[in-house]
Amino acid sequence: MLPTAPICNSFSPKLFAGERGYVTIELVAVEDMRVSHVDVQVFAREGWTIGSGALSHQSDAVVVDLARTRVMEAGVLPGGSTRFVVAFEVPPRTPPSHAIQPGAAWIGVSVHVSIPWWPDGRYTFVMAAHIRPPATVVRTPVAVASRASATGPRLELALASSRLVAGERLVGSCTFFDGGITSRGWSS
Repeated sequence: MLPTAPICNSFSPKLFAGERGYVTIELVAVEDMRVSHVDVQVFAREGWTIGSGALSHQSDAVVVDLARTRVMEAGVLPGGSTRFVVAFEVPPRTPPSHAIQPGAAWIGVSVHVSIPWWPDGRYTFVMAAHIRPPATVVRTPVAVASRASATGPRLELALASSRLVAGERLVGSCTFFDGGITSRGWSS
């Protein structure tokens, strides 16, 4: 029977900037197969896209190798499931993963299964990087108002806290006084 590249899966717990990360690579072979080697590369990538359509240009501002390792030398990959774990350090200044045009940032995993005298198996996976929220956040309420005469229109803004943590809901109110006794407000 002719060799076929194994099925490849990638598993990872949440990855946080400045901490140790792990990725588990699972290769599922239909039957025993000879391989020249199995390489795993973990990298962090930041970049942006300029333009659109056929005139677009993608630029990688930063590409950092986090791990590059040979997890298996020449030998036989047994039929069934085989797992390899690769550890790496996520750099402290790694931005949270995003793909909001024109910029993007993510952590990627590239797997290369070299099969002698046959097309190799090449796989790429994307993993999300996160930033840990602070252990404690000191909440300081804040309120500001526009400067106007006592009878003129004015705007007032009140927030439950002047400090926000990414992913939190903004809580506060915004009120417009038009100089009369009526007011229109927003609250969340």
